[in-house]
Amino acid sequence: MKSIESSREPMENKEKTPTYIYYVESTEDNTVLYAINVRISPTVITWFDGTKERIMTIGEVIENNDNALIFKRDENEGGAIYKFSPLTLEIYDQKVKNRLVKPTSFETEEELIEALQSTLDNAW
Repeated sequence: MKSIESSREPMENKEKTPTYIYYVESTEDNTVLYAINVRISPTVITWFDGTKERIMTIGEVIENNDNALIFKRDENEGGAIYKFSPLTLEIYDQKVKNRLVKPTSFETEEELIEALQSTLDNAW
């Protein structure tokens, strides 16, 4: 994931992250699961969660590298800590699938990505 601090573009020119789908976890927020179409600006992160678009103000970036983006949400929005990591088939099977309304098994990551991508394509 590209460093948020180095992205100084206005919100309307948000940068799409290189990896398209992420596993999202937070010990303070059990409503997050995965993120599609993640976009970042210096202080805001947005993504589609399979049902709706989420928008959060970033209070502090704790870690930002190819393996994970960890940030603390602005205190005015509760201050929860979120971790985004690339969603793999293994992570999907272990941590995501059983939390879905309609759990589906996939043979390949390509099938998984295509299925999750279709939720974004069919949402609007």
